[in-house]
Amino acid sequence: MTGLEPAASTSRTWRATNCATSRFRFARAKIIKVSIIITIFVEIFLLNNFFLGMDSIRQNKIGRLIQRDLSEMFQKECKEYTGGAMLSITAVRVSADMSYARVYLSIFPSELTEKVLGILDEKNKNIRFILGKKIGKQTRIIPELRFFVDDSLDYIDKIDSLLKQ
Repeated sequence: MTGLEPAASTSRTWRATNCATSRFRFARAKIIKVSIIITIFVEIFLLNNFFLGMDSIRQNKIGRLIQRDLSEMFQKECKEYTGGAMLSITAVRVSADMSYARVYLSIFPSELTEKVLGILDEKNKNIRFILGKKIGKQTRIIPELRFFVDDSLDYIDKIDSLLKQ
């Protein structure tokens, strides 16, 4: 036996250990890459599902534009359409093809809601015409307006009164 044998056995163990370590490093790097890819796909999937139900940026912009111009109209030009009630436009939701707009109104006093909605449905064409004069340069299609009562404030009052009891 020469002094080379222990060195050979150590080199074998060193090679085996080094190979195992490099295999471990390679496997760990592969797992990290796969986990990063999975998290990216999950984030993309969740973001796409989150935004699928929501309106597009264009729909939101048109909705805000209609909300602003309708509220100005009801304050200045179309006071007679409010029927003596105080109107506030809480939200405007525009369809994907920009042809329909759901206008949500908060009406005070709430006893006049049916009267105000009746007047607004009667004068819908005239309101759309005036709105078209205001936003006609910014949109191709002036959406058909449909008015709905936003009763979220009444719902909040009802819950508040139930909580106080």
